[in-house]
Amino acid sequence: MSFRRTNLFLLALFLLFLLQAPFSVAAKAAAPDGPSLIARVNALLNRKSVFMKNVMTVTDSSGRERKLAYESRGRDYNEKTLICYSAPARIRGQAILMLNNADDIWMYFARTGRVRKLATHAKRNSMEGSDFSFEDIGGGNLFVTDYSSRLEGEEPVNGVACYRLRLTRKPGSSSAYATLVMRIRKSDCYPLVIEYFKGAGKTTPDKRLLLSAIVPVQGVPTARRLTMLDLRDRSSTVITVEVVDYKSDIGAGAFTVQALNQ
Repeated sequence: MSFRRTNLFLLALFLLFLLQAPFSVAAKAAAPDGPSLIARVNALLNRKSVFMKNVMTVTDSSGRERKLAYESRGRDYNEKTLICYSAPARIRGQAILMLNNADDIWMYFARTGRVRKLATHAKRNSMEGSDFSFEDIGGGNLFVTDYSSRLEGEEPVNGVACYRLRLTRKPGSSSAYATLVMRIRKSDCYPLVIEYFKGAGKTTPDKRLLLSAIVPVQGVPTARRLTMLDLRDRSSTVITVEVVDYKSDIGAGAFTVQALNQ
C-alpha cells in the first residue's frame, strides 16, 4: 500500500470514529440505572392527587376470608393519605389519616367519636389485620427518599421483559424493610412484582406484592388488582380497585386531624 493510500485509509478510520462517537456517548447517557428507573416508578405510583374506591379481601392461613370496603384519597404525591371505611358495619365510618409518608398516623373511631394518634413505629403494623402495613399504603415516595437503588439486570415476569432493581435502606431511615427487590416493565417502568425483606442480608422475602390488571386510567398506567402475599404466615390480601380518579380536586383541608371527625 502506497504512502498516500495509507494516509487516506487512516483518515477514513478517523472520520468514522468521529461520526460514531456522538452516538456512543448518547447511548451511554441514555443507558438506564437504578436511580433513574426508581424515579420513573415513583412518578407513576405517586400522583399529585388521587381518589379511589377499593375492596380489600383478607385471607388468613386457614383460608377464611373477610372483606373491607373503603375510599382512599391521596395528595401531594401520596405524602398525605386519608382512608375512610364503609364496610363491614363494625368499622363503618372509621378513618385513618397518614401524613409525612406514614410517619404520622391518626385513627378516628366512629363508635366513640375519638381520634387517637399512633406511635411512630405503628407504620410497620398491619392495617386492619391485612397483609398491608400502614407504610405499604401510605409510604408515598419512600422508594426515592429512604432507599438507594441499583439495577441488577433484566428478569422477565410471565414473559414480560422487566428490569430487576434492588433497593437498600439508607442509614437513618425508619422504614420497616432493609431491602426491596422490584421487577419493573421495560416498556414503561411500571412495577409488576415487589419483594420485601425485613432483615439485612436475608435471601428469602417476607412479603411479595403482585400488581396486575394494569390498564391506562386518564393516561396513567394503573394496577386494578394488588395482591400482597405474606410468605411466612401464608396469608394474603387482595385490593381490588373499583374506582380511580387522578383529576379529582381534593383540598388540603381534608388531610387534617380536625377534619377527621367531621
